[in-house]
Amino acid sequence: PERVTLFGEGLLAAPLFKDGGPERGPGPVRVPSALPGPPHNGTAEQVRAWIRGEPVFTDSLGVRAGLLSLGDPGDLMEIESEFHTDPRAALRLYKARPPLADGTADAAWCARLGRDIGRFGITHERAVEALAAALARHLSRDPERVAPLRGRGAVLIVREELAEAVCGLLDAEQDHLSDGPADTSGPPQNLMGSFSPSGNLSEGRCLDRALFLNLEASVPLGAAMRQSITEFRLAQALRANPAAPPPELDRRHERDPALPLAELSGLVPIVRIGYTDPVLV
Repeated sequence: PERVTLFGEGLLAAPLFKDGGPERGPGPVRVPSALPGPPHNGTAEQVRAWIRGEPVFTDSLGVRAGLLSLGDPGDLMEIESEFHTDPRAALRLYKARPPLADGTADAAWCARLGRDIGRFGITHERAVEALAAALARHLSRDPERVAPLRGRGAVLIVREELAEAVCGLLDAEQDHLSDGPADTSGPPQNLMGSFSPSGNLSEGRCLDRALFLNLEASVPLGAAMRQSITEFRLAQALRANPAAPPPELDRRHERDPALPLAELSGLVPIVRIGYTDPVLV
C-alpha cells in the first residue's frame, strides 16, 4: 500500500492494489462476491454498510470497491435495494462469502497480548499497511474473484481498534521469533492447517494464517488472529520440547500467553507467587 490515511472518525484506510486493473473488467454486480464476509445476522443497515466498505464490527474488514463508490450511483442503489428487500436471498444471488460473527473480544485479547509482553514497536499505520498487504496477497490467490476490486481500485477500511489488535499480534509475533527454539528449520508451513512444530518456524506469517481462517473458514478476524498466534507459539513450544503434553501447553498458554518459551515448554519450572509448575520431561 502507498500510504495509510484517516477515513472518518476512528477509521484508517489503505489502498489494496497498486494497479487499477484492466480497463474492461467485470461489472459492479460481481463486487459482493469479492468482499470479505458480510456480518452474521446483519440488519439491512449493516449489510448496506458492508457493501459500501464500512466495517460493521470492531474486527471487520471493510473493503470499499471503486466500481461502486466511484461508479454509477444507480448500480450501488440497485444492489443495496436487493439486499434491503431480502438480504439472505441477495447473499446467495451475488455469491457472497459466508457471514462472519463479531470477534471484538478476541481482537481485544490480541491488543492486550502485545502490551503484556512489553513490545510497542508496531504503529497503527504499519499495522494497517501489513494487513492490507496480507489481504491483497490472499485475495490475489483467486484472480477471477478479486477482479472487481482491482477495477478502479479498492481500499481497505478498518477501525482503530482493529489496527491496535494487529499491532499486538505483530509485536507478539516478533517477540516469539526472538524467543523461539534454537532450530527453526523445516518445510514451509501449510497455512490451510495449524502451524506445525516440524515446519519452518523462522517466520511468523500469523497474519496470513489469520486471513485464511477469516476468508476461507469464516472465523471472525479477532478469533482468527488469536488462534493463529496461539498456534504459532504452541508449535514453537513443541519444537523446543517434543515431550511436553499438548493439553498442558494449552493450559499454561491460556493462563499466561506472555510466558517465555523455556517456561511454557517446560524446559525450566515456572515459579510465581501463589503457584509453581514443574518441568515437563
